[in-house]
Amino acid sequence: MKDRFVIHDGKIYINKILSCIAKVWRQYKSHLKSLYFKPQERSQEEHYNTIPCGISRDNWRKLVKYWFSEKGQYMSECGKEARASQCHIHIAGGKSYANIRADYEDKHGEEMSLVQLYEDVHMHKDGSFIEETQAQDFLIDAKAKADILAIMMVLSPEKKWRIRFLNR
Repeated sequence: MKDRFVIHDGKIYINKILSCIAKVWRQYKSHLKSLYFKPQERSQEEHYNTIPCGISRDNWRKLVKYWFSEKGQYMSECGKEARASQCHIHIAGGKSYANIRADYEDKHGEEMSLVQLYEDVHMHKDGSFIEETQAQDFLIDAKAKADILAIMMVLSPEKKWRIRFLNR
């Protein structure tokens, strides 16, 4: 690998490389599981015989054995529960928030507000929100507070106390 790429010496660089490799490997195993692991349809032995292209028989057997193990089942359930407990799921995909804001600025000629960013990454193109999330309620509250702040910036100092009083 060092012949092909310029890799600096040092533990920091090695650790970063290994963490990137580990992340890609976990994603690959997850992809394999979504395509080939069907415990309701096939037994463990039948899974052993369905070897995906590019994977050795031994590695595939170890992976299937882990997926059928108690620990594998437990870890899968923990992951499902963690995903289900998220209440602010976004639909931005792999595009970073910084890139979304930069694209907005290129298109509209002005900086994207954080409220607009939240709306863009949580709302579908048809105007609906992801079901069973609190994104819509949060966005309504955020817009109301942003409107109040905008009004406060326009009002004279003598009238600001009224807005503070109304928001308590």
